[in-house]
Amino acid sequence: MIKGQYLEADSTGRRLLEGNAWLKSFQQDTADTAQTDTTHIRAKTILSKEQRTPADTTAIVYGYEDVRIWSPSFASVSDTSKYTDSTETFELWSNAKSWHKQVQLTGPYIRAKIINGDIDSLISHPRPFSVQQDTSINRLNQITGDTLHADFKEGSLSEIYVFGNSKLLRFTKNDQDEPDGAVDLSAPNIRIFFEDGELTRMKAIGTVNGSYLPESEQTKKRRLDGFSWNPEQRPQRPKDKMKRRFPPIREELFFELPHRFIRHLKKNHPDSKWLEKD
Repeated sequence: MIKGQYLEADSTGRRLLEGNAWLKSFQQDTADTAQTDTTHIRAKTILSKEQRTPADTTAIVYGYEDVRIWSPSFASVSDTSKYTDSTETFELWSNAKSWHKQVQLTGPYIRAKIINGDIDSLISHPRPFSVQQDTSINRLNQITGDTLHADFKEGSLSEIYVFGNSKLLRFTKNDQDEPDGAVDLSAPNIRIFFEDGELTRMKAIGTVNGSYLPESEQTKKRRLDGFSWNPEQRPQRPKDKMKRRFPPIREELFFELPHRFIRHLKKNHPDSKWLEKD
């Protein structure tokens, strides 16, 4: 479903929305905005194009200016975005920020891949900055570097790999789950492994320069260069519902195809969905 102040559409599947543009996408055709697999894209301008083959159709959706995206496992803001539905991939450019649970990623370019409604991976470069909020001690764990890869399993963070000029600030806690200082280190590459979203192992690769910072007010407020934490900018599920003005266009043909066109399909596109199967 789409909504905006101005709409252009043509037979190629191109749709141009301008003025408070809003696109809502989901797997099944329903107007229920509470559906768990709904994705909302809002921007000043949205351009949707279709890449058609006889066997399949891929929709590519571009967002321009003040782009806000919300889905159950992923939210983002950026100046420009691209969404490819066949691969469930979001790409963000310029002033890009993305959120998943308690993690914020900031960078010039971010790519997020979704599988079956759950986030599968994040890639960002150059010089991305990731912040993970530890709500149990109210501290902000930080990592940055030239390039960041993050992998997820069943929607939970499983690994962060930062390579090239990597820097990390990780706050620690004691057996009573109380703040207990921080680890501050730099290395060419850093890998962090998680289970159910909790850190289990950390690996610094190459020449390591690091130190332990005892618990103090100064340690609590420490920030790495490039720090960015903006939870107030995080898009939320839209409260207002998008209602249909007209019934959806049926997928099946409601008129008979010309015989000449049928002969063309049989000769050049024998697998076309418009041909009746024997």
